[in-house]
Amino acid sequence: AGEATRGMGEIEVGDHLVKHSIHEMGHHLLFLNDARNLIEWWNGIYSPHLDSGALLERDWPSGVRAYRDLHESTVRGKLPFCQVAIEYEIERLSIVYGPYLFKLTGEKLGKDVIKHLSFLSHHIELDVGHTQLNRFLLQKLLKGRPDSLPQLIEVGRSALSCYSQFLENALAQCFLS
Repeated sequence: AGEATRGMGEIEVGDHLVKHSIHEMGHHLLFLNDARNLIEWWNGIYSPHLDSGALLERDWPSGVRAYRDLHESTVRGKLPFCQVAIEYEIERLSIVYGPYLFKLTGEKLGKDVIKHLSFLSHHIELDVGHTQLNRFLLQKLLKGRPDSLPQLIEVGRSALSCYSQFLENALAQCFLS
């Protein structure tokens, strides 16, 4: 998205998207590590035991597939800078709901679980700055390209919809398994 945005003449926004992609590189490994550690923690306390390999090898839920597809269509679309709208909405979720989720998880499962939530704690901290930067970039885009507002809104809305779908998928699995 950053390179395509640069190619459209939006150099500053493109540069920030490229830098952000470098910062996000490997974040999935943090998530996978947390998943394995949480399962190990769970298995040490609760029954039935979970199998991390089987869990992590499952097909992606529809919300995850939709989120990936949204990124792909945005990057390859006519307005790749709409990636900023995705990042703004999703990273804002981390700072608005992350602390509550962190606290609630500790209250419901005990304080020991908190040390296994590094992905969440990492995003709660870093996404404050990311959200401020994304807000600035959206303002810059809207000043120079006010006609892009409907597309930015739609892409941001779609990102939130994908996350909502993912949470619905997760809750359904909790109650069906």
